[in-house]
Amino acid sequence: MEILLEENKAESGTVGYVDVVKIFNIYSVSFKESFSREVEERQKKVDELKKEIDHYTAKKEKLETEYQIAKMLEEFYKNIQSSTQTIESASQLDSVSNSTNSNTLNLSGNSVSVSSSALAQSTTSLSSLSDVVSSSNVYAVEEPYIVMPGVGKFPLSNYKFSISSSTLEISNAITQLDQLISKLKNDISELKKKYDEELSKKASKENEKIFKKIYDAIEEVSREERVSIVIDKKSILFGRKTVDLTDKVIEKLRE
Repeated sequence: MEILLEENKAESGTVGYVDVVKIFNIYSVSFKESFSREVEERQKKVDELKKEIDHYTAKKEKLETEYQIAKMLEEFYKNIQSSTQTIESASQLDSVSNSTNSNTLNLSGNSVSVSSSALAQSTTSLSSLSDVVSSSNVYAVEEPYIVMPGVGKFPLSNYKFSISSSTLEISNAITQLDQLISKLKNDISELKKKYDEELSKKASKENEKIFKKIYDAIEEVSREERVSIVIDKKSILFGRKTVDLTDKVIEKLRE
């Protein structure tokens, strides 16, 4: 807009300006403080959920370690059981062979002749299997252990599990924790979105109220000072005799 200086009497000070940013920062202090407190309160609620996630994540990591230990134990005892069954089977077959004093076996009431050489070969074979299994000394196999600094070897059989020593039960517990952690993350995301929207609306509404009061004060001061045009300070490119109304507007707002 072109301003005719002579017509608007700019030389006598009818053009004024205000520092809107300065006025807003001073006048909105109380609102900013209350707004910051509200932001902090909502952030605390989000942080509480984050702490829950950290807690369950640590618990999950512990269970994952326990799962590996339980798996080692299950494999260890499974191998022992398998070896024991092999020894027992070999011993039973060897006993049957040794208790046969004749070359005839009765099967369902029928007599079946077995040659001496064949029986001897079978007996030798079973005895060899028993010797091999026995030589492995499975009962003396050292069980799995953890090396703990300052303690030494800690047998896994002495390990205290949080829930169970069963890999299936531990796996189910880990799955439940995964679901819980996922739900908490979704809750945090939705809560933050909700808070952002609420705070944004509140800030916009309060800013609108503040600026309205500032503009009302500017209008009132300009009438009292008989200033016909008021512009924002940041919009001034050049002006020799413009009037600074900032302090008067601030005082009016305090009143």
